[in-house]
Amino acid sequence: MELIAQAQMALPWAEAGIVSACVGSFFLIIRRMFEFFEEMQRRHEEERYKWLESEEKRTERLERALEKLTEALRHI
Repeated sequence: MELIAQAQMALPWAEAGIVSACVGSFFLIIRRMFEFFEEMQRRHEEERYKWLESEEKRTERLERALEKLTEALRHI
């Protein structure tokens, strides 16, 4: 009988422990998702920066080619 009484007294503490573990896991999942999305955003910004740089280089090459073509047409 005494063992049952002790178990009944421990039950609320066990329930509180389980709830705490679930809440902690929930916040850990949210934190991991936040870190994941931050990493995705950082990679996206890096790729966008690289793309913009390559776009500028392409534009410069096209402008130089157009200038050379214009210069060649003037000499005709």
